[in-house]
Amino acid sequence: MKKNKLIIAGLLLIYVLFVTVQVQGSEEKLVVDEILILGVSRTQKEVIYNQLPFAEGDCWQKEYREWAIQRLATLNIFTYEPLQLVTQPLDEERLRVIIRVADPSLLYLDPAEFLFISLMGLTSNQLGLTFYNPWGTGHNISTTVNWSDNYSYGVRVSKPFLSGRLTLSGHQYRNDTFHYQSEGWLAGINHRYWWNENLRTTTGISLQTVEFDQQHQQLLIPKISVFHQGLVHSKTELQYGLSLNKEQASFSKINTVLYRPGKNLLNLVRLGYAAETTPANKQFVVGGFGSLPLRAEPRGILVNGYFLTTAEYHYSLNPSLKLIGFVDGGWLKSKKPDTIINLGAGLSMDTPLGLPLRFDAAINPVSKDWRWNIGFEFSFNPPI
Repeated sequence: MKKNKLIIAGLLLIYVLFVTVQVQGSEEKLVVDEILILGVSRTQKEVIYNQLPFAEGDCWQKEYREWAIQRLATLNIFTYEPLQLVTQPLDEERLRVIIRVADPSLLYLDPAEFLFISLMGLTSNQLGLTFYNPWGTGHNISTTVNWSDNYSYGVRVSKPFLSGRLTLSGHQYRNDTFHYQSEGWLAGINHRYWWNENLRTTTGISLQTVEFDQQHQQLLIPKISVFHQGLVHSKTELQYGLSLNKEQASFSKINTVLYRPGKNLLNLVRLGYAAETTPANKQFVVGGFGSLPLRAEPRGILVNGYFLTTAEYHYSLNPSLKLIGFVDGGWLKSKKPDTIINLGAGLSMDTPLGLPLRFDAAINPVSKDWRWNIGFEFSFNPPI
């Protein structure tokens, strides 16, 4: 009797698996008969059609859903409301694809965010403005102005191109730091493209002319970055600085970020290396609460190489408030190689902006130096 029950249970399990495979596979055998786009009032529908990895008449594949969403989100011309793509079977052979997006205001994606960022910018003598898709063709036009001693002003234009996003930018600037002085301009072009739902590349080239430490620096800089998301997200960027001035050497740089998403425990590892010929204004900038954080150290440490790791644990006090403990540490390659560890804690509160309000304090247990920071930001910048 027991043997018969096991046989019956086994047959039922095989049947369930068979039906599941059939259901999962049946959608992929369907042909896309119709594509409906809902929610847009300004964007031309051709802009959206051209980003899709499928067309009417193609056989539907499940990876198309996330792939299409990634491409549309990359354009940065829709509101923060989640992009929706659903399929609707019409019969045993055909399905309909429904895409729902929403056009933002001409000047902002979210009004509260726009107001907050504008006010914060004015307190530090800078202002940025973006015109989102004014003609419905997918073009964004951005301008930024900083009127402090380290001034800068520039413009950036992005547009859909070859199922990706093409961006052209240029700005004039002055940057006086503890390490060097520079003044000049930079112009560049890059293209971002999703090859599938998990793999994205960004290729570009820029031309920079600057007076750097009483020398005339002129560089042509091609670069490529590769982003892959999975169990561990990764982003690797390689760039080469070709010196157009015979008196200065060319250089190369590479950096990688590894990020493991998690609900409570977050881990991120960063590695970078720059050739010894890399000028100071192209070296890696480490420290503080920046993109290469050592949160108890001063921002602006120039290095030719680094290995940094960050770990954070988030403990929920309530649905919108979290207590955070973190460790920053790593090795820096400079004139005096050094190993540094920082410890810290903070609070994070969710806000309607979609960005948490965070207060953090960190200390170096060896030097006893400490720093604190408050602002609207995520734990650390993942490789996106």
